[in-house]
Amino acid sequence: RANVASTRVQLDQVEGELERYTPLVDRGVVSQQQVDQLASQRDALRESVEAKLNRLPLSYLDRQERGDLLSPPTANLVALDGARNRSVLAFLGLSG
Repeated sequence: RANVASTRVQLDQVEGELERYTPLVDRGVVSQQQVDQLASQRDALRESVEAKLNRLPLSYLDRQERGDLLSPPTANLVALDGARNRSVLAFLGLSG
């Protein structure tokens, strides 16, 4: 159980970095490669949380809302994809 919480803390930290870094791509302060690396790290942590949740006893999961553990990363993924698309359009000179 502690491992899930620890991994979740790491996941929250990476998501926070992604939120800070993504707008900086448009200004050239942070490279898209750095954002992509953070996104990969986030995805790996998210998979780790999911795998750990799957190993927990049902009694623990009955007391916890599974969505509370997984919905924030999903929301951040949607935000990251939108920011990435805007960055690509800006790079190509197609943003309005």
